[in-house]
Amino acid sequence: MSANLGDTTSTCSIELLNFHARVVGPTPIIRELGRYAAVTPKWAIDGGSGKVSRVYVVDDGGPSKSRYSVTRSGKTIWASGHADEVFPFLESTINAAAIEHSSGYFLLHAGAVTFQDRGVIFPAPGRSGKSSLVAALLGSGRFLYFSDEVAALDTQHHHLIPFAKSIAIREGAVQPLTPFLPGLAELGQFRRPDGDFVRFVAPRPEWVSQGPTQVRYVILPKYEPGADLRLLPIRRSNALKTILSESFNLQQYRAAGVSGVAKILEGAECFSLVFSDIGSAVRCVVSEVAPELERERPRSEC
Repeated sequence: MSANLGDTTSTCSIELLNFHARVVGPTPIIRELGRYAAVTPKWAIDGGSGKVSRVYVVDDGGPSKSRYSVTRSGKTIWASGHADEVFPFLESTINAAAIEHSSGYFLLHAGAVTFQDRGVIFPAPGRSGKSSLVAALLGSGRFLYFSDEVAALDTQHHHLIPFAKSIAIREGAVQPLTPFLPGLAELGQFRRPDGDFVRFVAPRPEWVSQGPTQVRYVILPKYEPGADLRLLPIRRSNALKTILSESFNLQQYRAAGVSGVAKILEGAECFSLVFSDIGSAVRCVVSEVAPELERERPRSEC
């Protein structure tokens, strides 16, 4: 993301894979967008022509600040009287547009990180704990960030590519994640279009990967309050079934997408993970993916 801040009106550019967006609006809103939005590493940006795919214009209602709106191509696509809803709307809208626009990648609903050359994806529906797991693994200082919600697979080269968006943390996860991300509770609270209150964590520079990675682990997470920790091996066919069910663009790829993902899974170990405590889940994942780093808990206890 890049920003050009003026006295009253500013612009910023956001790039995700081969999608480019420009946001124009009041400087305080653009500054906030710059504070929370993720920066995609240059090597992961496809379509280097710099063409802007979509332009979004934000209006804050003038001096009264009583009505916020976003327009695209001259049409109002959103309006609200609440300032804390502006960034979540822009974030979700731009992410959705990038998913729609980004051809050439198999996209699925999943968190994604890597340790060295060991890419890990967490495919699962919403409220399964993907973002919490990704945030805690990053906060542990051991993993690099690819996404908390959209895993991008290059099925031609069998690579995992970053879909670098800000990490959305729901209110219920703030306290458990604070040991991993000190200061999380001090971040601004926002209301998403679905009504959830969240805090956004912008990926730190030290979390950014310097290149693509191979998918070596597929872990299907499921958060269950009060459940015992369980990390169990599963068949690749079961992992493939979940990946296909969580795909954003399977219809675009059809049989080629299925075979491409199946090829990627040939080099991956697959597990299901049930957890209720984020700290225990992180230790368990680390002990499996990066056993040379995990000295606090034997692998056999996962």
